[in-house]
Amino acid sequence: MMKNLPHAGSFLAAAALAFSSWTACAGSIAIETGEGDIAALLERDANDFADAVGKAVLDFSPSPLLSKTFVKLRSKVQDATLVRIEYTYEKDGKTVTRVYHGRSGHSLRTIFDRVPKRPGSSDSGTESPATDSSDATGVVEADDIAMDAAEAKYYPAETAFDLRARKLPASTSRLEASVVDGMDHSWDAELKTLRRIEYDIEKKIVPRGGRVTGYVSKTVCESCRKAIDAFARIFDADGTIYQLIDPGASSVAGEGTTAIQRSRVVSNNFRTMRKAYAKTVLNPARHALMRKQRRSGLGNLNRIEQEAVAVDVPAQDPCVP
Repeated sequence: MMKNLPHAGSFLAAAALAFSSWTACAGSIAIETGEGDIAALLERDANDFADAVGKAVLDFSPSPLLSKTFVKLRSKVQDATLVRIEYTYEKDGKTVTRVYHGRSGHSLRTIFDRVPKRPGSSDSGTESPATDSSDATGVVEADDIAMDAAEAKYYPAETAFDLRARKLPASTSRLEASVVDGMDHSWDAELKTLRRIEYDIEKKIVPRGGRVTGYVSKTVCESCRKAIDAFARIFDADGTIYQLIDPGASSVAGEGTTAIQRSRVVSNNFRTMRKAYAKTVLNPARHALMRKQRRSGLGNLNRIEQEAVAVDVPAQDPCVP
């Protein structure tokens, strides 16, 4: 038995060396308290989501909606978690940054279908905070993914450096969602956004080993913390994600004395801004005007097409049979 000890020692030493090499290559993404201009960085994402819902509703509903329905749609819009992640890497001697925009929740169609639209519904119709993943029950992932992909037309067009993080199949990702307190976090904004970057890495669109700078409109949950750690480890990514701390019941306006207090103030102000914009975009009067403009636009388009056809048709020569 004593003769085998050197071999065992060599094996353990090799294993230790391999482990140390692996840990040295693994990245690390810190999650820190955010404040300052995070609200300004996420304002575009908030407005784009509200605008997308406003445009989609015109297609989803052939008739005007109840005021109560708009109240519930606003609740969904203003409470969804928003994420902006900048992924920076080196290519051909240049520093390149791609920005990924994500938000929690389902496709616009699913959101719309799950909002009460008839008088006497059991839903209260108040603009109370909505939970990101609490309404995932009964949603077929493949169907929701297909609808979300088809709804790209409601969002700003993607560019090579500015992209929407739509939901991708869990089966194609090494990043997993956890069930926390009985809640499925598969539709969380952080997970959806990291999976979009993962997809780009796997397709060789961007390299592994990039630097992540992220901004999240809410406190990062335990499920997303695990996904962030896994992404850093698997793809050797470093960086920082800044989270706004959810405002507590005692949050008041003011500068605050700690980073958490200041973050809560920013979070509360950002929520107020989102609520005001959603109310401007999603209301019966505005949608009535949009419907009228759409009908008028379609009428003008039909008239233009008819006139174009009339011009293209040559006049009949009476001398030619």
